[in-house]
Amino acid sequence: MKKTTKHRLTVREVQTLGPGKHADGGGLYLIVGASGTRRWLFRYTAGGKRRDQGFGSAGKVSLALAREKAAEATALLAGGIVP
Repeated sequence: MKKTTKHRLTVREVQTLGPGKHADGGGLYLIVGASGTRRWLFRYTAGGKRRDQGFGSAGKVSLALAREKAAEATALLAGGIVP
């Protein structure tokens, strides 16, 4: 059985992708609004409920920092702590 490789966003894509929800992996998404606004969203499940946590605008929070924040939140969740 083949392993599928998930696409991770690039810095250039963060700057140029059109409107929509674009996955980076691990629950991290770049949300691009119709007006071109860009923000980071971390989606996770806790207590049987889907939850979203915003990390800020892509203009102020870099791709690397958004990934770091997502990794920290994932580690908290693994320890039973809701971020």
